[in-house]
Amino acid sequence: MIRLGWCRKKVSTAFLVGLAVAFLLAAGVVGLPAQAADSIIGDQMPPVQFPNSGGKTAGFRCDLVFGRVPSVGYVPVEITLTATGTFPADRQFVIRITTSKTGNAPPAGGLRIDLPIGVDQGARTVSVKRYFPKWNVGESLDIAVLENGRPLEDYATSIGQNLPGSAYRFHQVCGTERSINWCLISSDDVVTVQTIPDIRPVIVDLVDNGDFPDKAADPSFWSEMINNSWMSAIGQSELPTDWRSYSQHDVVLVSPETIDRIRSNRDAFAALRQWVLIGGTLVVYEAPTPKACFEALRFPWDPDPSMDRQVRLYANQVQGQANGSQASQASELQALQTLIQVLQRTGRKTLNVADVADVVRQNAAAPTLDNDIEMDAEMGGFTDQIGNDPAAPTNGMLPSSIRVESNGQEYWFDNDLKSAIEAEAKLSELIRAAKQTSQVLKAADSSIYFQPVGAGRVVAINDGVDDPASRLRWAVVRRMLGYRISPMLRNGVDPMLGDQRFDRWLIPGVAQPPVYTFMGLLVGFVILVGPVAYRKTAKAGRSYLMFAIAPVLATLTTVAMFSYGIISDGFGSTARVRQITLVTGDTGDGGERVRASYFAGVRPSDGIRFPAESEVMQYPENSDRSWRQAFRRSASIIGDVTIDDVSQRFDASFLPSRQQRQFVLHLPRPGIGRLELNRLDDTGSMEIKNGFGFPLSIALARGSDGNYWAALRLAAGKTQEARPIRTRLAAQILGKMYNDYRPISVTKQSNASYRNYSSEIFDLLADINRSFESGNMTTEGTFEKQLQQSLQTDGELPKGSFIALAAPSSDVIAIPNAQLVDSVRYVLGTLPSAPSPDDK
Repeated sequence: MIRLGWCRKKVSTAFLVGLAVAFLLAAGVVGLPAQAADSIIGDQMPPVQFPNSGGKTAGFRCDLVFGRVPSVGYVPVEITLTATGTFPADRQFVIRITTSKTGNAPPAGGLRIDLPIGVDQGARTVSVKRYFPKWNVGESLDIAVLENGRPLEDYATSIGQNLPGSAYRFHQVCGTERSINWCLISSDDVVTVQTIPDIRPVIVDLVDNGDFPDKAADPSFWSEMINNSWMSAIGQSELPTDWRSYSQHDVVLVSPETIDRIRSNRDAFAALRQWVLIGGTLVVYEAPTPKACFEALRFPWDPDPSMDRQVRLYANQVQGQANGSQASQASELQALQTLIQVLQRTGRKTLNVADVADVVRQNAAAPTLDNDIEMDAEMGGFTDQIGNDPAAPTNGMLPSSIRVESNGQEYWFDNDLKSAIEAEAKLSELIRAAKQTSQVLKAADSSIYFQPVGAGRVVAINDGVDDPASRLRWAVVRRMLGYRISPMLRNGVDPMLGDQRFDRWLIPGVAQPPVYTFMGLLVGFVILVGPVAYRKTAKAGRSYLMFAIAPVLATLTTVAMFSYGIISDGFGSTARVRQITLVTGDTGDGGERVRASYFAGVRPSDGIRFPAESEVMQYPENSDRSWRQAFRRSASIIGDVTIDDVSQRFDASFLPSRQQRQFVLHLPRPGIGRLELNRLDDTGSMEIKNGFGFPLSIALARGSDGNYWAALRLAAGKTQEARPIRTRLAAQILGKMYNDYRPISVTKQSNASYRNYSSEIFDLLADINRSFESGNMTTEGTFEKQLQQSLQTDGELPKGSFIALAAPSSDVIAIPNAQLVDSVRYVLGTLPSAPSPDDK
């Protein structure tokens, strides 16, 4: 009785507390952090629902939502299976997604994707999200639901649309590779037209809003924009938990307040950081001090004067462009004022041909206007031009537009006084704003700062996203992006067409003709047939036997050559792996790029496997096939891909027997470890600690004082006294690290094969590079570019950083037990800015 009463009292108290909390939540007094929902960012395909309308149900409904990925990349798909009641038994389904035969280019780059989904007995709803590879341009997909290997009736459809007829021109279908795709993360739970800031200063070039309307003037435009890929906006309840959700976006915008809220969602915060480490650009607006900004993101901040110099360089370039734009606007304003002056002289709202002719004649006799005036009147397809010729015909036609020449430039204006006055006011305001922003740009180097983080960047700017006076500083930020606005250039791989750089990472001596061996066999054949067999038979008086001996020796030589070609390559699997791991020392998190060539003497029956969290792209071989030629090839499927929580399995079709195939993958490495450089004693001796879970063959570290230290054969988790290295010797070691495993073609090719005198595109990455002003060609991606910058171009490590060599990790080798040839793993990054707690 006493115990029961105590329980009642406790329950009553808990009930009252719960009721009070519920009331406070409803009133908005107490707030809880929104949980990440792993939503699809940006454009989406039309939703799919099975069974089809009017079709027969199989006891459940299937809802599919696909992200819209027009170019290559990984497509997100949300899958929801809902039973009519509950699932009466365990069931195994497969969502099969196949590249359509039409609506994609190149058509021979199709994939068949299988997404297995298991449902337990008694379940009512099952929801999963998957990401699957897409190696061509286009959006057309064939979708079906299978159970126990058999397609379900009325559970199949097709979505997407055909490519435009001009898609044989690569420029018509590669818009995402040349334009910036933004994503704004708000501190609100959900973003609406009312809550999103006016982000036009961020996106619109310089000081002209162009066709970007105001929110109040066109709210429907802003509503559509929020869910579009070129300027997405998401709230805290929509944060993704997989780094690949951001892959189709080039820049993510956040504020310090937003960062604080994202940090409360551990998975969402990790996904954002992983995307940056793998090559994304994160821009923090309304940023506080650099140190506070980077600490909030859990990235190290290390001031580097070279970064400030780059910002000033970009600012000067933008200032020059702005000055040119202002001069053009001033000339246009002068021409517009001349037109208004003429309209006001006539006393009418519009001018006819006779009016302008009179003004032109009067101005020719006694110049009173600052500019020449010409008129364009279109009547039935014919044009009458009135210029400075006094003998020009005059009539009462009303021209649709009037052309004014000012400072050698031609400007066209509507033939209407009211429109001219409104245009003058708008243009005057733009010029005034441009002068204001030009003054603000002078301080750009102190209000914008950035730093590389892994393969990506974090850029911070003091301004907000809705401050019109900051337009030119945002133009500086846009210019800083450079090639990073192209996902293909960031990743350094074109899975559609390929290029000749495929030869730079071949497995040497495999699947290549053994020229010298064959020459030896042929020389032996010639000797046996000629001096040996012929002389022997001639001496014996049986020369006629040569008609039998020569074919037999030829057959034996052919068999020997064929057998040697088979046996020399072997029947096993061989791989050449180039693994680059970039690490941040303070947290031990990293990102990774792996380029690997594979050869199999016998096609692996189980196919090849890659980590589930990675992005995998094929690297095709191509030396003489243009985009137009690839576009006109017949549609075909490369092979089947099965994706689950554990791995991505590509079937044996992706690795034919006795052919080399290359793949590039990117994946995050959370908590992979770090390298530490610690002081041993007051004598100045140092020690290097290997905080990674694998041994390092050599580790070279540079302290904050600029001194180099090295350690050899450093086991996992072990510490070794470091050897001091002179700067000149360190440069030699860095160069040797790169040259020993340098990607270089093992086959000599004629330079003529690289020449292209037509408009055909044979190298998509090179073609995209031409869109950017930088003279440096970027074709290998950000990971390789950063590695080459330190080891080869600069010949030195940044202060407070390291590089080490190791064997490639087994989890990125797609074929178990494959023999590794000339493979390497580069591990580089920053040293911890302070000793770890374990060392204290």
